[in-house]
Amino acid sequence: MAVALAGAWLDRATIALVGWFGPRGLASVVLALLALEELGSSAAGHAVAVITITVLLSVIAHGATADPLASRYARALVRSTGGHRGDEIPGIPECRLIRRKALQRRRRGKH
Repeated sequence: MAVALAGAWLDRATIALVGWFGPRGLASVVLALLALEELGSSAAGHAVAVITITVLLSVIAHGATADPLASRYARALVRSTGGHRGDEIPGIPECRLIRRKALQRRRRGKH
């Protein structure tokens, strides 16, 4: 995830948070299904068991760390914007949304 977000101009804390909670389970499920299809149920049994345990441990680890990491990230975000404890967490800057909307209009041929 960090490599995928390298050009997104995000800070390290954001990349770390998205990297930790990023997509993991779906790739494992697809791998298990491919193993079952290609190897058959008897040969793929061990791989599917390992994948299942990995996904379950991932769900537990991410569930247990979601609230503390999200709270820590929110505090870091408020600090980085010069806010104080209890301040509202800043949203997405409007200028990015406006540029994106203008780009979409240009692609459709509307100016």
